[in-house]
Amino acid sequence: MVALVSGVSPMDRVAGSGLLCSACGFLLIRPKQTICGHRYCSECVTSMFQKSGTAECCVCREMIQSSQVFADKAAENDASGMEIQCPNCTSGCTWTGLLETTCSHERECECAVEPCTNAAFGCAFNGEHRALQHHESHACDWRLVYCQHCSCSLPHSLLEDHLSTCPKNKPRNTPEILSRGTGAEEEPQQGDKSSCQSERHSSPKKPQSLVDELCSPAHLLRLLSVISSLQTRLDRGEEVNVAFKKLVMSKLLAMQSLLSTEQGERERDTQTPREEIATLSQDLAVCRGALAELQSRCLGYERALRHLQSRGGATVSENGTLVWKIKGFSASLRDSERSTARSLHSPAFLSHPFGYRLCLRLYPRGDGVGRGSHASLFLCVMRGEWDDVLPWPFRHRVTFSCLDASGGGNDVREAFLPDPLSASFQKPRAAVNVASGCPLFIRHSLLLAPHNPYLCNDTLYIKAVIETH
Repeated sequence: MVALVSGVSPMDRVAGSGLLCSACGFLLIRPKQTICGHRYCSECVTSMFQKSGTAECCVCREMIQSSQVFADKAAENDASGMEIQCPNCTSGCTWTGLLETTCSHERECECAVEPCTNAAFGCAFNGEHRALQHHESHACDWRLVYCQHCSCSLPHSLLEDHLSTCPKNKPRNTPEILSRGTGAEEEPQQGDKSSCQSERHSSPKKPQSLVDELCSPAHLLRLLSVISSLQTRLDRGEEVNVAFKKLVMSKLLAMQSLLSTEQGERERDTQTPREEIATLSQDLAVCRGALAELQSRCLGYERALRHLQSRGGATVSENGTLVWKIKGFSASLRDSERSTARSLHSPAFLSHPFGYRLCLRLYPRGDGVGRGSHASLFLCVMRGEWDDVLPWPFRHRVTFSCLDASGGGNDVREAFLPDPLSASFQKPRAAVNVASGCPLFIRHSLLLAPHNPYLCNDTLYIKAVIETH
């Protein structure tokens, strides 16, 4: 599963131009199509309708409703098979592949720019994978380090302050108080009320060695007093510093814990709606497929109805007999192979004056059990002007004949009695009832045989007789 906003582009932007989001301009992810025909990523559609149920199309500026946006499964299939570039191609990555492999590559991409893992503590560093590893282990001010004296862990930015107050990092006991090699006197420490005995008794006339001065009892006592005072100050400062560091660390850890908890809760809160949305999207795609199929069938019925209306607007016979002349039968047979026109309809005729309105329906390539081996011929009961005063269901015997055009009298005949329980012979509720008749009317081997008597000048003659007496 890829992210909702991909940030990726196809290798061939010309070939993939129809698969780019109209909002973000990247390759479509879980594409949606508006009623005006433009495509968007699922996340871009969510952003468009975030404030209200109406939004403006980014391309044609037409106002659309959220209910007028549908999942585009065909575009999703095309996008999943499109070769794309790595989102980090501008940073030097040369990887290319299919959309479904993008996530696994991004986890390993050396050119991916990512934030420092210590961003929650204030680190603003962003860098590529290799640079990020070096930063987090060597350069980040907030990386965890250990004190070499007390082994406690703390951020690197606080290490210097910690070392100055670490209880196990004691200063040396013999700091240099006097300057070396000059014999000059050092200024007394602040707060020192009496000078060192070695200072008072020293004179240019009687110089002493530096070692003798440092080792004199009076000097050592004074030095010990100064060191004790400094140590007391350091201890107090260390206590304050340790308390402050503990406070800062506790605040940082509490903030990190709070952020982690809130993020986990937010992810749990959004997981269920995401799953529900995904399920609804799949259901909607199925419904759209079923709707498209129904629309296609309705269009086919409308074409058939218009064909019947154009050819059967006026009845050609009112005595129950129809001779149907079908010109260009070979072309009709070829068309039926391509499913562009699977069946032909005859003009309408009446079973008798003021009787049932009927027509014939021929499948040149066959239908049902006769498909591919026979031409199938059926009778259609149509809505007529006198249906309200006629007896129902239709019960009259029907005889079909394929006429011998050579005059030899070798007609092919099929007859049947209507089934009174069949919906095909009930009073029509629509323009035409479901056709019923002879799926095995005449064999293709007979029709297509050389010099056969049934095709004359590529014309077929079909006769139907309704026996009303």
